[in-house]
This record gives sequence, C-alpha cells and structure tokens, in this order.
Amino acid sequence: MSFRFLIDECLSPSLATIAHMAGHVATSVRDMGWNGLTDQQLMVRVIEGDYTLVTINSRDFRGPAGGPVAGLHARETLHAGLVCLNGHGRGLGMLRQQALFKHALDVMPGDMVNRALEVWDSEDGSLTVQTYPIPCGSQAVGAELAREEAGTFNDDAG
Repeated sequence: MSFRFLIDECLSPSLATIAHMAGHVATSVRDMGWNGLTDQQLMVRVIEGDYTLVTINSRDFRGPAGGPVAGLHARETLHAGLVCLNGHGRGLGMLRQQALFKHALDVMPGDMVNRALEVWDSEDGSLTVQTYPIPCGSQAVGAELAREEAGTFNDDAG
C-alpha cells in the first residue's frame, strides 16, 4: 500500500525523500510553505490533503504519553493516520530521524486509517514500535488503551 505523508516542520524534510524511495507520496510542511501554522491550522490541511502526518510533536497530535488519546487526531472522525517519532531524553538529529522513519516504514500496517504508529528510541539504541486506534472512542483511558506490540530493533545510526 502507498501512503501520502506530510512531514511536520519539526522533522527533516529529507524524510520525504525516504518515503519517495519506498514508493510513497510525501511532502513536508516546509516544502508546502506551511511553516509557522498552529497545530490546529496544520490539522485542517492534514485532513483536507488526506495526509498521514509524521511528527515528533506527539503530545499535541495523540495526547500525553501513557494517558488517554486526547490530541488533535482524536478529535477527527476520520483521518489517514499518525506516525510519531519519539526520542528518549535526547534530541533526534537528522540521521536518527531517518533511522526511526525507515523503521516505521518497514513495520507500518497496510491500513493506517484512524491509527497511530509510534517509534520509541531507547538510550541503548533499540527501537520499540506501537500501533493503536485513534480516535478510539470514550472507553480508551490510560493503561486501558489497547496497544499492539509490533517489535523491537537495534540500530547504531545517528
């Protein structure tokens, strides 16, 4: 399946090239001239353009880590998905962003409609991937949120 990605302004636009090389359509907030939009304004464009958003601004788009799904994607009845790249206590430089995104592409389910995929970067270099529904209805709260473990992987990049 081919996805239509929008790379958030907090990430390197080089991720769009990685998506293209994997057979997907992709652009970045920077390339679209959308720098400086509020998250709410960006979300309007994400929905209108049927984009799967790729971001490190996870909290605003999916809600607090470990908490109820409450971010901007949870407010939408229908969306093309969310990919969150998460670092542990350190910034994600361009090479590490690329490694996390490549891994996300490798493990991405065939259908991301109303789903989130998160790649977590550990201090030891291992990656953990979680996928879950978003929006997921009023019954999903905190630890009750059903998350599917998609795998772990070690990478020395970045």
